Amino acid sequence: MLDEKGDVWQIDDIFGDSKNTKPTFLRTVNIGNEKIYHVSENNIITFGNDKLDYLKIDENSCKSIEIDHGYSYGFHSFSENESILLAQNNIYDLFEVQDSLFYRIRSRKYEDEKWDLTTLFELGESQIAIPVATTNLVLFNVENTDLIPVDTFHIGFQMFAAFKASDGSIYVGTNAGIFVCDESGVRPLRNDFINIGDLRIHSIQESEDAIVWFATSEGILSYSPFDSTFRLFSEADGVHSLNYLDQEALYKDDKIVFFAKEGFVSFKPKNIKEKNSKLQPYISNTWINNIPKESSSFTSFVSSLVLPYTESSVRLRINVFSPFQSERDAIYYQLKGFEDYYTKINIGEDANYTKLDPGKYNLHVFAMNRHGIREGELYLPITIRPPYWQTLWFKIAVGFGVLLIIGGIYMALLRPEIAKQTRLREQQARLAAERDRIAGEVHDDLGGQLSSILFLSEGLSYEENIPQDVKPQLSRIHELSKSSLQNVRDIIFALDNRRSSLSDLIGRLEQAGADFFSDRDMTFNCRNDLVDIDFDLSSRQKRDLTLIVKEAFHNVFKHAEASWVQLKIEQKTGHIQFQISDDGKGFQLQQESDYPTSGYGLENMREKANRIGATLDIQSQLGEGTTLSLSYPIPTE
Repeated sequence: MLDEKGDVWQIDDIFGDSKNTKPTFLRTVNIGNEKIYHVSENNIITFGNDKLDYLKIDENSCKSIEIDHGYSYGFHSFSENESILLAQNNIYDLFEVQDSLFYRIRSRKYEDEKWDLTTLFELGESQIAIPVATTNLVLFNVENTDLIPVDTFHIGFQMFAAFKASDGSIYVGTNAGIFVCDESGVRPLRNDFINIGDLRIHSIQESEDAIVWFATSEGILSYSPFDSTFRLFSEADGVHSLNYLDQEALYKDDKIVFFAKEGFVSFKPKNIKEKNSKLQPYISNTWINNIPKESSSFTSFVSSLVLPYTESSVRLRINVFSPFQSERDAIYYQLKGFEDYYTKINIGEDANYTKLDPGKYNLHVFAMNRHGIREGELYLPITIRPPYWQTLWFKIAVGFGVLLIIGGIYMALLRPEIAKQTRLREQQARLAAERDRIAGEVHDDLGGQLSSILFLSEGLSYEENIPQDVKPQLSRIHELSKSSLQNVRDIIFALDNRRSSLSDLIGRLEQAGADFFSDRDMTFNCRNDLVDIDFDLSSRQKRDLTLIVKEAFHNVFKHAEASWVQLKIEQKTGHIQFQISDDGKGFQLQQESDYPTSGYGLENMREKANRIGATLDIQSQLGEGTTLSLSYPIPTE
């Protein structure tokens, strides 16, 4: 190896297991401050400031050759006697070693002056990579002692190392992290917890298990292409931090060697391990409203933090338990219920929350080690009690009080209406009582008298000594008294509040029809199809519905010449339909005036129907009878 002074040292057991790696001094090579070297088993080639030295180790002899076109920074040996020396700008040289002497056998100049050939990376026995124009990486195949460009990758940063892995991917180390070149193009390697872009990559090598290793400005970095995981080994893992050189790393006998200004680092990848010490976060200090609180116990023993609303500013210092810590270890925290993201801080820094709103929160803290692996965590429930006027019991009490006030105001405003409604109900009750009294008196007095007239007239008609000219008048008296008695019964029914339901009305209509058609040589049938529906009717509604139906009965008897009559009651959408049908002669209905009871009779029926919100409909054809439909709306309340 070559030190900073230009002294050449030999280390015999660099890949062995012996710890005795004391170097042996060979000689001093004076090539100035700018120097690079290529080491093989039997010779060392060093070059810099317009000069190339060839040192034969076994003979301890050094041969030199002048280079007339500037610094030379790369070297590639592709045969036993032929090598390529990369020179400055757009020129490279081909040298041959003969009898321990170095001869230039070829020099080539690229016409494109943008090529700026300054560095060379060996990618195998027949392929090299050369940074061109600083930020582009050009791949060359070495064919017949010539360089043939085969591919170009745009990296965008200054390159210091390149390595071709076993899977064919090319890893490029720059001053801004690591890039991978493959068939898909160029992509940077990234990690959420290790800022790869901040690392300066000096050298790259691959171990037998296909793990790629990097000598970086922060220590030894490993990368697994299988799961894209990184491990950064530093002083905390027992790996010394050195000033690594931009020189090709060596791999032999399952051991990797990275060179540095201080010497070299030699290790077996399978033996290097991180320190197994889990980071466990805890709260070391607490401030409430910027006033420090005594903290004699760690957060492991603190189950929760409950504070009044006047102490809603909280600052917590977060530390970790661990005998091994790194500057890259970090803390992540989130106050659930307050924020939707995690905040990253260094160990020993503070989580600060100012003027938290009353409510329940949960502080989640976890530690992230230098490799980006999540480790220990803690949860700290934090409750900020609300002021009394924001508590549930206070809101309930206020709500109850408001309801009482509103209820009192409502009752005060409603009292006159309530009194009015009470008076109205009392008045209606008195009217109902009066109607009941009148109905009783009509039934007892007028009804009794009409019944007596009916019976007397009927009895006189059977007397043998009654003159013949008197009998028609007795028959007329009998009919009028019978009709009047029926009307009295209808009036009594309408006034009787004890029989005010729809079912009572239907029963009354059925009885009225049976009585009316019983002695008129016509068959009467009542069909009630209502199911589970009943409601109350007023005296006016009972009276008008009864009169309309009875008027229809009279029209059938007078005009239809029918043999049967049917009263059908059924429920339609939103109304009750009373339908009076007959099998009489019918008529051709062109307009309402054609109805047999046109004029005052029909108008009277329609007026009664309109008065109670009902509608009338008449359907008839010659020889097919007549149907009158009375539709009464079903009350909504």
